[in-house]
Amino acid sequence: MDILIIWEAAAYARLSFHPECRTSVITAAAQGVSMLSLIIGILIICIVGAICFWAIDKFVNESRLAGLLKLLVVLICLAAILQRVLPLAGINWL
Repeated sequence: MDILIIWEAAAYARLSFHPECRTSVITAAAQGVSMLSLIIGILIICIVGAICFWAIDKFVNESRLAGLLKLLVVLICLAAILQRVLPLAGINWL
């Protein structure tokens, strides 16, 4: 009788710790963490960009130079956001 109980427990352990089930749970948790990290990273990039815009408005007197610097900040922020978003979409060449 005890051998049958041990055998059933071992069979249950093999089913409950099946590698496919375990990886799907880990994958779901990893996706949640990566999405949270992505959102926090994008917010930090936007805040740094806004601080740069403020500094350009405050300290640059020439309007043409200020416009070029703001364009540069926008392009750098956009590239940084794309660098974080594209790997999650499966594009890893950037």
